[in-house]
Amino acid sequence: MRRHDNYGKFAIYQLFFNIAIMIASPFFIVYMKQNLNFSYSLIIIISMSSSLFYLMFSSLAGKISDKYGNLNLMYVANICFVASPLLWLVWNNPFYLIIVPQLVAGLGNAALVLATTNFTYDAVSPQKRGICVAYTNILIGIGAFIGSIAGGLLYYYVYSKIVL
Repeated sequence: MRRHDNYGKFAIYQLFFNIAIMIASPFFIVYMKQNLNFSYSLIIIISMSSSLFYLMFSSLAGKISDKYGNLNLMYVANICFVASPLLWLVWNNPFYLIIVPQLVAGLGNAALVLATTNFTYDAVSPQKRGICVAYTNILIGIGAFIGSIAGGLLYYYVYSKIVL
């Protein structure tokens, strides 16, 4: 990773990607409970729908990867991860939240997981694959931690000051 080869750059990308994702991700549940007044059962259904769409789109992601390549699959994932929270701004109906933003998030997750796995197999030799994946997962954890802390600070210093 010190050599800044393709996989090293990809690992750094994963760090920043997870920082960006985790700034807002913890607050979707809070938004559904406090602002939309959804029941816990409805929150669970909406949250789980993304996982179901992930399972449904995994084979489609494989076909896209085979036909267009992993880089284009990564573009699909990035577009989906940008679009999903923006779609939450449009609807507050639980049915539409399941059908549109969660569907897009499920497609993005399927594309990201497959593209990441395929890129790792292509870019790293089998002898170094374990250590590279371990370093990448450490960076992903650091990104999730930094993003969550940043999101919490934004909530505390921006949102709580406006509402209160």
